[in-house]
Amino acid sequence: MIPRPPVPGPLGERIDLAMSGPRMLALVQDALPVKGAAALESVQPIELLLRPGRAPRLRYALRRVAGAGDPGRLSAHLALPESSGGWRGRSERGTTHDRRIEPGARLPLPALGSALEILPCDRGLPGLPAAFDLERVGLVLTGGAQAASEGLELRRCRLLEHHPGRRAVLRYSLRAPAGADYVYGQLAPGVEAARLAELGAALARTGLLLPSGLAGWPAEGLLLQGRPPGAALLALTPSEASAQLPALRQLCRLLAALGSDAS
Repeated sequence: MIPRPPVPGPLGERIDLAMSGPRMLALVQDALPVKGAAALESVQPIELLLRPGRAPRLRYALRRVAGAGDPGRLSAHLALPESSGGWRGRSERGTTHDRRIEPGARLPLPALGSALEILPCDRGLPGLPAAFDLERVGLVLTGGAQAASEGLELRRCRLLEHHPGRRAVLRYSLRAPAGADYVYGQLAPGVEAARLAELGAALARTGLLLPSGLAGWPAEGLLLQGRPPGAALLALTPSEASAQLPALRQLCRLLAALGSDAS
């Protein structure tokens, strides 16, 4: 069960509704055409995100019935505004595409005053669908030249982190003349993407080893970076990890100072 702090009033009631897998499944099925309703097997809430001053957000795993389109699970999310007033009129203008359970769809749910967005759809991160377009990302990486002519091939994209409406981290499998490697993408809304790049530059000036910046796609809020240098903390032995504690404490103080300066 996902823990939920008490939220009073109508918003709390809608959070309770959105956190119930069976009730969410019924809501989604009611919003689908008859043919689409049978394609969905379950709607499983997996995370509730509560931040001061922001609308509550929930993340879901959707499971489709075997044989109904691509196999496997889909990831989805929704935000719950303080009030659901005025939503009904907007939801009536949904398109046929909006009412399918498929990647990139947006399904209006008037009972919640919101819409279920299936990745890569994220209205708060409009650049996310483009970040999954391997051909276009390859052009950004090679400065507009055809990636194939540079001997590069982006083979797949994996979403490592997704904070709905705020930020995403992606990993691209890259085949290059020097061998296979990875390229990482940091995605944020326009202004936040520029701030992220500035913070990275500020950290680099302190002498920290950071992933090398390879290319940027400002219009979509995407920053492409190389493989992070050094060893992952999880790969260290306990004694090796203990030896890193002073440096980690210093890094935490530095990040806190940068955060207070930026705010």
